[in-house]
Amino acid sequence: MYLDVQVGAVADGVPDAARRCAFCARPGAFQGQDGAQATCPLCWLVCDLGRPRIDEEARLIWLPEAGQSVINVLCREIHIELYRLLEPLCDDAVPRLDTEASTRLYYARVSLAAREDAAVSRLGSSKPSELAEALRQLPAPIRARQSDLLAGLRLLPRGRFFVGDEDIYPRVVGVWSNGSAVEPRPSYNEVSV
Repeated sequence: MYLDVQVGAVADGVPDAARRCAFCARPGAFQGQDGAQATCPLCWLVCDLGRPRIDEEARLIWLPEAGQSVINVLCREIHIELYRLLEPLCDDAVPRLDTEASTRLYYARVSLAAREDAAVSRLGSSKPSELAEALRQLPAPIRARQSDLLAGLRLLPRGRFFVGDEDIYPRVVGVWSNGSAVEPRPSYNEVSV
Protein backbone atom coordinates (compact mmCIF):
# COMPACT_ATOMS: atom_id res chain seq x y z
CA MET A 1 0.00 0.00 0.00
CA TYR A 2 1.36 3.40 -0.91
CA LEU A 3 0.14 6.97 -0.89
CA ASP A 4 -1.88 7.73 -4.01
CA VAL A 5 -4.34 10.19 -5.47
CA GLN A 6 -7.61 8.78 -6.69
CA VAL A 7 -11.01 10.32 -6.95
CA GLY A 8 -13.58 8.21 -5.19
CA ALA A 9 -16.63 8.52 -3.04
CA VAL A 10 -17.74 6.32 -0.19
CA ALA A 11 -20.82 4.35 -1.19
CA ASP A 12 -22.62 4.70 2.13
CA GLY A 13 -22.10 6.03 5.60
CA VAL A 14 -21.14 2.89 7.49
CA PRO A 15 -18.77 0.07 6.53
CA ASP A 16 -19.99 -3.51 6.47
CA ALA A 17 -18.72 -5.41 9.53
CA ALA A 18 -18.64 -8.65 7.51
CA ARG A 19 -16.57 -7.23 4.61
CA ARG A 20 -12.77 -7.39 4.96
CA CYS A 21 -10.44 -4.70 3.68
CA ALA A 22 -8.39 -5.78 0.65
CA PHE A 23 -5.32 -3.99 2.08
CA CYS A 24 -5.21 -4.69 5.83
CA ALA A 25 -7.62 -7.67 5.94
CA ARG A 26 -9.49 -6.19 8.89
CA PRO A 27 -13.29 -6.41 8.97
CA GLY A 28 -15.38 -3.29 8.51
CA ALA A 29 -14.76 -2.16 4.93
CA PHE A 30 -16.74 -0.12 2.43
CA GLN A 31 -17.70 -1.88 -0.78
CA GLY A 32 -15.45 -0.65 -3.55
CA GLN A 33 -17.10 1.24 -6.40
CA ASP A 34 -16.72 0.53 -10.11
CA GLY A 35 -14.89 -2.73 -9.48
CA ALA A 36 -12.58 -1.30 -6.82
CA GLN A 37 -11.58 -3.50 -3.90
CA ALA A 38 -13.35 -3.29 -0.56
CA THR A 39 -11.44 -0.85 1.63
CA CYS A 40 -11.63 0.17 5.28
CA PRO A 41 -11.74 3.92 5.99
CA LEU A 42 -8.12 4.11 7.17
CA CYS A 43 -6.77 2.38 4.06
CA TRP A 44 -9.17 4.46 1.95
CA LEU A 45 -7.44 7.62 3.19
CA VAL A 46 -4.07 6.31 2.00
CA CYS A 47 -5.44 5.42 -1.43
CA ASP A 48 -7.26 8.71 -1.93
CA LEU A 49 -5.23 11.76 -0.90
CA GLY A 50 -7.56 13.82 -3.08
CA ARG A 51 -10.48 13.60 -0.64
CA PRO A 52 -12.11 17.02 -0.11
CA ARG A 53 -11.34 17.12 3.65
CA ILE A 54 -8.19 14.98 3.72
CA ASP A 55 -6.24 17.53 5.80
CA GLU A 56 -8.83 17.19 8.58
CA GLU A 57 -8.76 13.39 8.30
CA ALA A 58 -5.00 12.73 8.19
CA ARG A 59 -1.52 14.22 8.33
CA LEU A 60 1.79 13.19 6.81
CA ILE A 61 4.48 11.78 9.08
CA TRP A 62 7.94 10.34 8.46
CA LEU A 63 8.19 6.84 9.90
CA PRO A 64 10.29 4.57 7.65
CA GLU A 65 10.64 1.90 10.33
CA ALA A 66 6.91 1.07 10.19
CA GLY A 67 4.77 0.28 7.17
CA GLN A 68 1.49 2.05 6.49
CA SER A 69 -0.55 -1.01 7.38
CA VAL A 70 1.13 -1.13 10.81
CA ILE A 71 0.22 2.52 11.41
CA ASN A 72 -3.36 1.91 10.32
CA VAL A 73 -3.77 -1.10 12.62
CA LEU A 74 -2.17 0.79 15.52
CA CYS A 75 -4.44 3.81 14.99
CA ARG A 76 -7.49 1.58 14.64
CA GLU A 77 -6.72 -0.07 17.98
CA ILE A 78 -6.10 3.29 19.66
CA HIS A 79 -9.40 4.60 18.30
CA ILE A 80 -11.32 1.50 19.38
CA GLU A 81 -10.01 1.85 22.93
CA LEU A 82 -10.78 5.59 22.98
CA TYR A 83 -14.29 4.80 21.72
CA ARG A 84 -14.80 2.26 24.51
CA LEU A 85 -13.65 4.85 27.06
CA LEU A 86 -16.04 7.44 25.55
CA GLU A 87 -13.05 9.64 24.74
CA PRO A 88 -12.78 11.91 21.68
CA LEU A 89 -11.32 10.20 18.64
CA CYS A 90 -9.90 13.26 16.91
CA ASP A 91 -6.23 13.89 17.49
CA ASP A 92 -6.53 17.53 18.52
CA ALA A 93 -8.71 16.72 21.53
CA VAL A 94 -7.44 16.09 25.02
CA PRO A 95 -8.71 13.21 27.17
CA ARG A 96 -11.98 13.97 28.94
CA LEU A 97 -11.20 11.57 31.77
CA ASP A 98 -8.01 11.48 33.78
CA THR A 99 -7.47 7.73 33.71
CA GLU A 100 -4.33 5.73 33.12
CA ALA A 101 -5.83 4.14 29.99
CA SER A 102 -6.91 7.41 28.36
CA THR A 103 -3.59 9.07 29.20
CA ARG A 104 -1.62 6.15 27.74
CA LEU A 105 -3.67 6.28 24.52
CA TYR A 106 -3.29 10.05 24.29
CA TYR A 107 0.51 9.81 24.57
CA ALA A 108 0.69 6.99 22.03
CA ARG A 109 -1.13 9.25 19.59
CA VAL A 110 1.10 12.23 20.44
CA SER A 111 4.21 10.09 19.89
CA LEU A 112 3.09 9.20 16.37
CA ALA A 113 2.12 12.81 15.62
CA ALA A 114 5.59 13.96 16.72
CA ARG A 115 6.91 12.41 13.49
CA GLU A 116 5.10 15.17 11.57
CA ASP A 117 8.08 17.53 11.93
CA ALA A 118 10.33 15.08 10.07
CA ALA A 119 7.83 14.98 7.19
CA VAL A 120 7.71 18.78 7.10
CA SER A 121 11.51 18.99 7.01
CA ARG A 122 11.59 16.64 4.00
CA LEU A 123 8.55 17.92 2.08
CA GLY A 124 7.89 21.38 3.42
CA SER A 125 4.40 20.36 4.54
CA SER A 126 2.48 17.70 6.42
CA LYS A 127 -0.75 18.33 4.50
CA PRO A 128 -1.88 15.39 2.38
CA SER A 129 -3.71 17.79 0.04
CA GLU A 130 -0.44 19.49 -0.87
CA LEU A 131 1.22 16.14 -1.56
CA ALA A 132 -1.79 15.15 -3.69
CA GLU A 133 -1.44 18.31 -5.76
CA ALA A 134 2.29 17.73 -6.23
CA LEU A 135 1.68 14.11 -7.29
CA ARG A 136 -0.92 15.22 -9.83
CA GLN A 137 1.64 17.49 -11.45
CA LEU A 138 4.38 14.87 -11.77
CA PRO A 139 5.18 13.57 -15.24
CA ALA A 140 4.02 9.97 -15.77
CA PRO A 141 7.52 8.37 -15.67
CA ILE A 142 8.28 9.97 -12.31
CA ARG A 143 4.79 9.26 -10.95
CA ALA A 144 5.32 5.59 -11.80
CA ARG A 145 8.17 5.63 -9.23
CA GLN A 146 6.24 7.47 -6.53
CA SER A 147 6.25 4.55 -4.11
CA ASP A 148 10.08 4.57 -4.18
CA LEU A 149 10.26 8.36 -3.94
CA LEU A 150 7.89 8.47 -0.97
CA ALA A 151 9.35 5.51 0.93
CA GLY A 152 9.27 6.36 4.64
CA LEU A 153 6.39 8.83 4.29
CA ARG A 154 3.23 7.67 6.02
CA LEU A 155 -0.30 8.93 6.52
CA LEU A 156 -1.42 9.29 10.14
CA PRO A 157 -5.21 9.11 10.54
CA ARG A 158 -6.52 11.95 12.72
CA GLY A 159 -9.67 10.24 14.02
CA ARG A 160 -12.08 11.72 11.49
CA PHE A 161 -13.64 10.43 8.25
CA PHE A 162 -16.09 12.61 6.38
CA VAL A 163 -18.92 11.66 4.09
CA GLY A 164 -20.10 15.02 2.84
CA ASP A 165 -20.22 17.28 5.88
CA GLU A 166 -20.73 14.47 8.38
CA ASP A 167 -17.87 12.97 10.37
CA ILE A 168 -18.90 9.32 10.38
CA TYR A 169 -15.74 8.06 12.04
CA PRO A 170 -17.30 7.49 15.50
CA ARG A 171 -19.89 5.23 13.80
CA VAL A 172 -17.12 3.44 11.89
CA VAL A 173 -15.18 2.80 15.10
CA GLY A 174 -18.41 1.59 16.68
CA VAL A 175 -18.65 -1.05 13.95
CA TRP A 176 -15.05 -2.09 14.59
CA SER A 177 -15.59 -2.11 18.34
CA ASN A 178 -18.85 -4.03 18.34
CA GLY A 179 -18.47 -6.12 15.19
CA SER A 180 -21.75 -4.85 13.75
CA ALA A 181 -23.49 -1.65 12.81
CA VAL A 182 -24.31 0.51 15.79
CA GLU A 183 -26.45 3.53 16.42
CA PRO A 184 -24.44 6.73 16.57
CA ARG A 185 -23.37 7.60 20.10
CA PRO A 186 -23.33 11.18 21.33
CA SER A 187 -20.51 12.96 19.54
CA TYR A 188 -17.41 13.15 21.68
CA ASN A 189 -15.32 13.86 18.61
CA GLU A 190 -15.25 17.57 19.28
CA VAL A 191 -12.23 19.52 20.44
CA SER A 192 -12.24 20.24 24.15
CA VAL A 193 -11.58 23.84 25.06
